[in-house]
Amino acid sequence: MKTNTIVAAMIAAAVAMSPVAASATKIHRVHAPHHGLNAVQGYAAGSILCSSLFLILHAAYISNTQNRELTQQEAWGDVAGCFLPIIGPALVDNAFAKQR
Repeated sequence: MKTNTIVAAMIAAAVAMSPVAASATKIHRVHAPHHGLNAVQGYAAGSILCSSLFLILHAAYISNTQNRELTQQEAWGDVAGCFLPIIGPALVDNAFAKQR
């Protein structure tokens, strides 16, 4: 049952990212000088997309190979790694080490 849920979530994410879905939700402005994302918007959107997909894929991998769920530290490390690629997971590990 877990595998079906994971596959359904991955299909839903792929459909949501498709160009058809993007064009269907695009708001057209009259006389808009710029139609794309600026750097901050692109970074934020990419980081959110990365963290959501990476969490799903990492959870599926851990579930299938080690037969367990992700720990909180692993999940936060995945998200931090998408927002701050090199130092994010190290910051999470440091924060969890201080809690112990």
